[in-house]
Amino acid sequence: LPEFGWELLRERIDTVVILMMENRSFDHYFGARKLEEGDSRIDGLTADMSNPHPGGYDVTPFLSETFCLPDPPHGWTSCHDQFNDGANDGFVKEYYPHNPNGAEEAMGYWSRETLSTLWTLADHYTLCDQWFSSVMSSTWPNRFYSLCGQNGGYQGNDFPDESFPSILTMAAEAGYDWSTYYNNLPFVILLPDVAINDDTFRSFDDFQADAEAGRLPPITIVEPVYGRDDDHPPTHPVAGQVFMALVYDILSKSPQWERTLFIITYDEHGGFFDHVP
Repeated sequence: LPEFGWELLRERIDTVVILMMENRSFDHYFGARKLEEGDSRIDGLTADMSNPHPGGYDVTPFLSETFCLPDPPHGWTSCHDQFNDGANDGFVKEYYPHNPNGAEEAMGYWSRETLSTLWTLADHYTLCDQWFSSVMSSTWPNRFYSLCGQNGGYQGNDFPDESFPSILTMAAEAGYDWSTYYNNLPFVILLPDVAINDDTFRSFDDFQADAEAGRLPPITIVEPVYGRDDDHPPTHPVAGQVFMALVYDILSKSPQWERTLFIITYDEHGGFFDHVP
């Protein structure tokens, strides 16, 4: 940040709130801002992009009408086959064995009508179109990277057999409190160096109470209801929009809001097309 400066950043922000959702690519959720709305600032979808279908024809990006999909593959091997040395032409082919009657949906996208929360936030705040997952693989390796800067070298959803420090532990040692506010389960409990205690693992109801009281810790992690409104297929994308709108509404009414950085991101692409290699 050469022009803005870290010191000015520290003066303006003392609370960082992170909400990591599940399994959607940038083009799948935001690419239509360029394709449909003509926003040239966005490195998004264009009409001439395509992926070959095993049936012998090409599939171009299209507005999806199927809200609840079978989960596309997004493990290590599938991701690398989708990437295909940078051609990014393997998304439909990899989805086909899992959804032969709907493999085209790997090229489907959603627009403003469905993703009203995210698109409205993008209208008024910052949208990052060059922000990629750390590992070309599934959920756990990427969530470990987001919280630890590493994942122990694992390629899939495996428990680490060695301990490595998380950003949360290092922050606590430096004097910065943190909490994870969760619904049905906290992913943070899987971190090798974190143990449950009453101060750091709190319910989503506590999140609303703490935000209203202005006592959110400097590092705040919010976790969705996994399997219900986390955006992971086959969950309905509107459920995620409702949850993100709720989190935003709670934060925007907090006395901490003016000094808060709220980050919404995704762990990985979930098997949906993205054109950027």
